Amino acid sequence: MADPNLPGGTPSSVPSPAQWAVDAKNGVVQTVTDVQAQVDPDWTQIVSEGWEPADPLMTIETVTGTMTVTTKGHATTPVSFTLTLTLGSAAHVHGYGAVAAGNWTAN
Repeated sequence: MADPNLPGGTPSSVPSPAQWAVDAKNGVVQTVTDVQAQVDPDWTQIVSEGWEPADPLMTIETVTGTMTVTTKGHATTPVSFTLTLTLGSAAHVHGYGAVAAGNWTAN
């Protein structure tokens, strides 16, 4: 979910392609519940101070939720997570958007 190579990027719980295949064979399922999103307070502050992004539809959202990993019917203890999503309209390609996920944390 989050690319550690992007600015502010941190690794998330999304497994590598090889691990994804192993997890699929083992019946591993990641379930996310209680997902909430709100405009990131830092984004609100810089925009309120007068900064204008080149993309007028750009925003940054803080997303929170709870993730549970289940393997062969046995669930782990649910983990709370937070991440930020930077969203834009990708104005140069009609009908598409752009998104970057970062700042992944789990407790």
